[in-house]
Amino acid sequence: MVNQSNSLADDINTELLRQIEQLGKAQNNLKDTKSDLARANEYIKYFAKQLITDKFITCMIFLCVIALVGIIVVKYTGITVGGDDPTPKDVPQDIILKTIVYKE
Repeated sequence: MVNQSNSLADDINTELLRQIEQLGKAQNNLKDTKSDLARANEYIKYFAKQLITDKFITCMIFLCVIALVGIIVVKYTGITVGGDDPTPKDVPQDIILKTIVYKE
């Protein structure tokens, strides 16, 4: 009976050592996973900053293109913006001169 108890104790001790080793491996895996998650979090922050910067640059380019198109439209349609001469450019000059002469 003593031998049987010693044998059972040895088996339990062996099983406990195996489980302790298994827990140690799980703990190491957990540390590695935490490290990987921290690194992934830093990458996500970096990519988010890059995305915001790219969107800002895209918006600025879009605004420049819209301004350029507006300038071209104003130039070719003859619309004056806040100038002293409110007459359109497509009116013949002799009509403009006649109206100036009649006003004076």
